[in-house]
Amino acid sequence: MKTIIKKQKILLILLFATFLFSCKKDKNEPEPVITSPSVSLGLISNITSTGAYITAEVTNDGGAAISERGFCYNTVANPTIENNRVAAGSGKGTFTSNLTGLQKNTIYYLRAYAKNDKGIAYSTEISFTTETSLAKVVMNEILTGADFLKPHSVTAYATVQENGGSVVTERGICYGTSPNPTVANDKYDGGSGNGLFGNIIGKLTYGTTYYFRAYAVNSQGTAYSNQVQITTPYYAIGEEGPAGGRIFYDKGTFSDGWRYLECNNEDLNGPEGIAQYGSLLGPFPTTYSQIGYGQLNTTNLINYTIIRTNSTDYACFKAADYELNGYTDWYLPTINELKELYKIKNAAQIGNFFFWSSTNRMAFSFIDGTQKERDASNKYSVRAVRQL
Repeated sequence: MKTIIKKQKILLILLFATFLFSCKKDKNEPEPVITSPSVSLGLISNITSTGAYITAEVTNDGGAAISERGFCYNTVANPTIENNRVAAGSGKGTFTSNLTGLQKNTIYYLRAYAKNDKGIAYSTEISFTTETSLAKVVMNEILTGADFLKPHSVTAYATVQENGGSVVTERGICYGTSPNPTVANDKYDGGSGNGLFGNIIGKLTYGTTYYFRAYAVNSQGTAYSNQVQITTPYYAIGEEGPAGGRIFYDKGTFSDGWRYLECNNEDLNGPEGIAQYGSLLGPFPTTYSQIGYGQLNTTNLINYTIIRTNSTDYACFKAADYELNGYTDWYLPTINELKELYKIKNAAQIGNFFFWSSTNRMAFSFIDGTQKERDASNKYSVRAVRQL
């Protein structure tokens, strides 16, 4: 019995010694050391004019949990989280983000970061440049109706609001009679750069629907604005025409390149009449009396006269050489065209004189509205007309 008790005492002593030894060992073991984490920046891809896709990896947590990780960026070097920052979760491993809201054609500096109890660690820096984009251009307005300077013209305005990150080298307004016109159609050149531009766009066809779009060209290509649609008005007899003369005839529809006839606003000579019909050397060329044939008659008379004489002091030349407000497509009217012109004699401010027609030596009296074949050497007044 004594032997058993003795053995139990020895066992208790050994257990107590073991406990003391183990406690002493724990007190002597060093505390773990926490360091700054390690983070590396990966690929930058899908770079656009306003964003980019980026990747990074926390490769070492430094012995403590990663409480935050992400990206910081700026337009100057060495960005920190005090600049632009995009958080991307926590913990070790790979992480990604989409940068948005960047400026076009701009250099950005980027670093990844990771944060633990020790502090914040940054990766090496990478720079990238955002892309340019098409410019942004809008149509402002087109002045129509009572705001037309002339029935065949419009005043159009547009604005380049953004250049897309590169210089706008060309801008303007394109237009046509089909939707969505491009620079391959008729266009007005509005210069270059940002801001408001516009001008009068003339020589449009009356009573026709036109489509307008502004455009702007930069290094990325050609940008187009919203489309604006207008319909040009028709002319009324007696009102001002596109050249500044008077509309005196409307055939009702547009065909063979014209619908209206416009006369100039002044006699091309004095009351005494200074223009002969043509050379006295016959035979005279074939001419016509119908409305719409004055241009052909005038051309035939000019060719005939050039062959027979060096003089241009004839009615056909007076009309064909006339110019008004940039319009040079005038001719000597037929006898029937002069009859129509006589109907608006007062509105066109035509005096009581005889006027040559382009029809075979026919003159028309604006005194009494009669017509008669005359001697080609007679000198009468001249009024020029044009088709539109």
